[in-house]
Amino acid sequence: MRNPASAGRKTAAQSYLSEAQYRFLFDRAPLPVWLVDEKTLAFVEVNNFAIQHYGYTREEFLSMTLADIRPPEDLPVFLATFQRTSQPPIRSLDVGTRRWKHRKKNGTIIDVEIVTRRILFRGRPSRLTIINDITERVKAEESSAFLASIVESSSDAIVGENLDGAIVTWNAGAEKLYGYQAHEVLGRPMSVLIPPEHSEDLALITNCIRRGSILERHETLRLRKDGSRVEVAITVSPVKNTAGEVIGASTVARDISDRKRTEQALRDLSGRLLQIQDEERRHIARELHDSTAQRLAVLECNLRLLQQRSPGLEPAMRRNLEQSVALGGECSNELRTLAYLLHPPLLDELGLASALRAYISGHNQRHGIFVSLKLPRRLPRLGSDLEIAIFRIVQEALSNIHRHSKSKTAKIRLSASPCEWTLEVSDQGQGIAPDILERLNEGTAILGVGIAGMRERVRQLGGRLEILSSRRGTTVRSVFPRRAPSAIAAAAPQNSPGSSE
Repeated sequence: MRNPASAGRKTAAQSYLSEAQYRFLFDRAPLPVWLVDEKTLAFVEVNNFAIQHYGYTREEFLSMTLADIRPPEDLPVFLATFQRTSQPPIRSLDVGTRRWKHRKKNGTIIDVEIVTRRILFRGRPSRLTIINDITERVKAEESSAFLASIVESSSDAIVGENLDGAIVTWNAGAEKLYGYQAHEVLGRPMSVLIPPEHSEDLALITNCIRRGSILERHETLRLRKDGSRVEVAITVSPVKNTAGEVIGASTVARDISDRKRTEQALRDLSGRLLQIQDEERRHIARELHDSTAQRLAVLECNLRLLQQRSPGLEPAMRRNLEQSVALGGECSNELRTLAYLLHPPLLDELGLASALRAYISGHNQRHGIFVSLKLPRRLPRLGSDLEIAIFRIVQEALSNIHRHSKSKTAKIRLSASPCEWTLEVSDQGQGIAPDILERLNEGTAILGVGIAGMRERVRQLGGRLEILSSRRGTTVRSVFPRRAPSAIAAAAPQNSPGSSE
């Protein structure tokens, strides 16, 4: 037969051990922990971590209920939930894990995750609750959700890749631009989007990721699902974890096909305008040379004959006739110079070298600036477009030197490499102010049409124009691709001014 006294002592011992265990948990737990009476919701026990975290004293806690730490807007849902989970039968079971909002003594609202277990504490149904403050985690989740929403709603294609180059994120903009659904590309290599002729992009992106640097506004081509190419401007940024380690990259791609088509249309228009301008100059120069200049020459000859056959003229009339003869000669010279400047016939007949030498000789006489010319020893014909471009750039550059640099000397050098022709026109003048120089090289300075015209001529031929300047002078460098690499001229320049062979 069971001894009732012995059974009572055993129950008391078990109760004592249970309470001691809970006390140990309270004292040592690294999180807020409390006990709440299930019927009154009053705090019956609270640990030191909860006191520190919430800002209430122990006495304040033990005079409060759970409702006192709830934000007003959260209280009705909390009470309804608590009442529902408090219905009998009361068992020593986990009530579960929930997320709530709590209010600290200073009014701060925090997000918490709680784990609650029903127990009997000192004979009363109670709840043991462990609280985990997840405020920062919730903020991070909300921030991530917000960023994800931005990424997903962006019209740009945004693609994430890991360090192995595999695609890990794919937004709606990427679906629209490339034609792939997310499930078709996730896990596949980024190379699926890169045309074979642009395989160097992979190395470029990989190097940026390894360095932790950003690749900005790189214009290239990308491959669509249907095999077509699309022109894009991409920005590649490394993605880092909380420890600052690079774990992948994010590539933002914007379709620039329309912009490129517009730019090409403008280039075509600019090229056509330059071509029309050169044709008009050639036509006017020919008309001046073949028609007006010839009539003026006949007029000059007639005046000279009249001067020779009229010795009996009055002195005043004779002086007028002499002045007319002189003016006719001046007009004839100026007209020939104007026709030559509009379009030198030597450029068509004998080529660039002869045209440049003749032009520089005349320029030296007209402006008193000593210009030296260096050309390859055997300069071949370069093609009409390139020869006209080089001649016009020399004209404009020397004109700028005359008007702005105050230099009494200038150098022109045309050199050849296997892939390029390089034209340099330099002076030893006062140079260009740094802020203006920067805008000139960016193409944003509005200082007239001269440099813009030079840049457009170079661009039409697939080249580039650079302007270098300091207090020691200015150099305008134009670089043109060679269309016939086999016709490389021997680079043995001559130093005498106005000559090259």
